[in-house]
Amino acid sequence: MGSRSVEDRALATHRQGTGEPRSSHVRNPLALIVAGPQSGASELARLLDGHQHIAVAPRMGWLTTMPDDREAVGPDGMIRPALLQRIVDPRGDEPLSADELGATLTTSYADFVSSMFDRHAAGRGKPLAVADAVGMAPDLLRLAALWPQTRAIHLIRDGRELAHAAIDPAWAARHMPALGSWAGDPVATSALWWEFHVRCAREAGILLGPERYREIRFEELARSPHAVCSALCAFLGVPFDEAMVRVPRPDHHVDRSPPLSSADVARWEAVAGDLLDELGYARRAPRAAQTARAAEPRDGFDGRPLPAAAPRPPAGRTLWLTGLPSAGKSTVARLVERQLRKRGRNVEVLDGDVVRRNLSQGLGFSKEDRDTNIRRIAYVADLLSRNGVIVIVAAISPYRAVRDEARALIGERFIEVHVHAPVSVCASRDVKGLYAKARAGEIAHLTGVSDPYEPPTHPEVVLNTEHQTPESSAATLLHHLDPRTFP
Repeated sequence: MGSRSVEDRALATHRQGTGEPRSSHVRNPLALIVAGPQSGASELARLLDGHQHIAVAPRMGWLTTMPDDREAVGPDGMIRPALLQRIVDPRGDEPLSADELGATLTTSYADFVSSMFDRHAAGRGKPLAVADAVGMAPDLLRLAALWPQTRAIHLIRDGRELAHAAIDPAWAARHMPALGSWAGDPVATSALWWEFHVRCAREAGILLGPERYREIRFEELARSPHAVCSALCAFLGVPFDEAMVRVPRPDHHVDRSPPLSSADVARWEAVAGDLLDELGYARRAPRAAQTARAAEPRDGFDGRPLPAAAPRPPAGRTLWLTGLPSAGKSTVARLVERQLRKRGRNVEVLDGDVVRRNLSQGLGFSKEDRDTNIRRIAYVADLLSRNGVIVIVAAISPYRAVRDEARALIGERFIEVHVHAPVSVCASRDVKGLYAKARAGEIAHLTGVSDPYEPPTHPEVVLNTEHQTPESSAATLLHHLDPRTFP
C-alpha cells in the first residue's frame, strides 16, 4: 500500500466527520522505527510487518516538519485546514466543503496522525501500526511527546558499512543537501552525519527509559532474526509470531556496494571511532593512522551540534549459571548479586523461573521452546552487559548448542559457570517436589529425569554445590571475577 492511499484513507475519515469517539485500543502508532537511511530499516520493517497484529505504515516525510507550519498546525497543536491540502495531491481530490474543513479544527495533530495509522492498520486487517521514522532521530523526543505510549525501536548499523552510500554525490544530494562540508571531505562528513543521528537517538533513549526505548543492532538482526524478533515482541507487549521470521526476503536485500578503501576507513574511524568503541564495533585501521586530523572536521561540522559522548560505563559481564534443577543456581546468583551491589556495580539477575513468567510466557518445555527461551535470555543479557551491567543468568539451559549460541552472541563478556550437583542431591533439596512428580509420571520434561542435561565441556568456573556451601560457591565465583571486573 503506497503512502498516497494512507493519506487518502485519513482524508476520508475526516470527510465522514470527526465526532466519533476513538476506540479504547492501544493508541497508534504502537512504535517508531528510528534509524539512519541505509541502516537496514526496511529489513526490520519487513519482519515486523509479518506479525499478524502489526502493520508497518509507509514513511510520512512531513511527520516532524508539519507541526512547525503555522498554516497547517496552530500553536495550540490543533489542525488547520491547510494541513489536508498540503498532504493530499490536489489533482486527485475534490475541494473540501466549509463544513469538512471546519471539522479539522476540532482535531489535534497527534490525533489526526494517529487516525492515519489506525486506518492503515485496519486496511491491512491488523489492530496495530508501527511508524517508519527513518531519518528522524534528531526529533525522537518530539515524536515521543506527541504519543506518550509509543515506543521507539532504534536500529543501529556499523556506520562504515553505510559510508559508501554517503560519499556518493547523488545519495548525498538527497540526504545531506545542507552539509557544505561534504564536497571537501565526504568521508569525514559521512562519519559525523552517522554519529549525529546515532547519538541523538541514544540521548533521547536515556530520557525515555527502557520501557519506551529499545536499541538493536542490524548485525544481530541479520544473524539472529528469531531472537531479535522475540525480544522486540516482548518490548512491544505483543505475543511472538513465528510468521515474522518466515516472511520471504526480497532479492534486492543483499548490499553489494564496494567497501571503503583502507585509507578511507582510517579517516572515517579517526572521526567517529569513539562511538564505534561505545557500540562495541571493532576498529579496522591501526590506531596510528587515526590522528588529530579528526578535530578539524568535527569543529567544522555544519550539521547540528553533536550531542556529547555518553560516559563509558565500566565493563559488563554475563555470568551464565547452568545446572540441574535445584543445583543451587538461584541461591548462588542472589548471593553474588548482593556482594556486587555492595561494591557499587549495576547488577541484574535473569532467573529462569522469573523469565518464563514474563519474557517467555506461553513457551513449553520441548527442546524447541527451551532453546527459544535461552535465546531470549541471551539477547537481554547481551544488551545489558554491553552497557556495563553485570548480568547473572540462573537458568537450567540444558542444551550445549544453544549455550554456545549465547557465548557467540555475547562474546568475551560471557562467563559460563557450571553449578554441579548429582541428581540425587538435587532431588533431596527440591522444595517444589518436581523430581518426585516426574518419577511418578505426573509431569513430563524434567531435566535430569525425563529430559537430558548436557554439561559444559569447558566452563570458566565449576561450582560443586554438593560439597560447597552457597556462600563458598559465591566466594569462588567472586574470586574469579575480581581481576576481570574490578581492574
